[in-house]
Amino acid sequence: MDCKLIFVFVFLGTFSAIFAELVSEGRIATQSSVGWGGDPEKGVDGFKATHYGYRTCTHTQKQAENWWMVDLGNSYAIGKVRIYNRADCCRERLNGATIHVGDDVKGMLTNAQCGESIADADTSAGSVIDRQCSPVLNGRYVSVSLPNNYLSLCEVEVFSLRLLSERRSTRQSSITWGGYPGRAVDGRSAINFNQNSCTHTSGKGDNWWQVDLGRTYSVGHVRIFNRADCCRERLNDATIHVGDDAKGMLTNAQCGEPITDADTKAGSVIDRQCNPVLNGRYVSVALKDSILTLCEVEVWGL
Repeated sequence: MDCKLIFVFVFLGTFSAIFAELVSEGRIATQSSVGWGGDPEKGVDGFKATHYGYRTCTHTQKQAENWWMVDLGNSYAIGKVRIYNRADCCRERLNGATIHVGDDVKGMLTNAQCGESIADADTSAGSVIDRQCSPVLNGRYVSVSLPNNYLSLCEVEVFSLRLLSERRSTRQSSITWGGYPGRAVDGRSAINFNQNSCTHTSGKGDNWWQVDLGRTYSVGHVRIFNRADCCRERLNDATIHVGDDAKGMLTNAQCGEPITDADTKAGSVIDRQCNPVLNGRYVSVALKDSILTLCEVEVWGL
């Protein structure tokens, strides 16, 4: 039987059902060097003992660039990485370490960074160190790198979200210029309208687009691909909503902050974290008194 390990996290002291799938345990691991019997697979063996004498921690030599990496087997949307540091000694060795996520098998040091570098405050506080990938990072390879010090990891847990929205049923407030709502979940992130992969509404009143996920999910992240050929600024002030009310395009709980001029100027990919995570079957994008065009909407959760 194929079993998935599901975790429930707590945000800000209130219960919030974010269900994250552990995707790293038992996967193939490698590292820059091996010292004192600290083989790389010990970082994903499922044992969280934090004393080196239990023989369940990795260990490298001390070189200029030291790293550990796990191959997840497929590319996942990574939302969180948890590290179990040594507790018997040497906690501070992990200070300055960084976590990287990406599809480059040689990107141990150069794939996108997940969260901030590990600091003295982290290693002093205890053995469990968490990093949120905000925005969510897509990748097959997750690595921990550390310059000029021994790298020892007693366990590394990588948690993923999954894409919930692709090819789901959609609708929107109006249709103009052939910009049908299903284009935003067709799996194509083409960002020029003439490539026939972007939605388009009229410009008056309350404009909205909505996807029906089929059932209630815990939604943690929404990614929007905005038009690049023109009119990026039209999406300014748009809001994302998640909930179980099919008519709540404007009133379901809001995921993240409204889209700003800074977002639309920065590029075509706009990310919003739902923090706390929001439970809902319907995800909508709403915009008042402006044409709403979306070239793709990705809803991530479990």
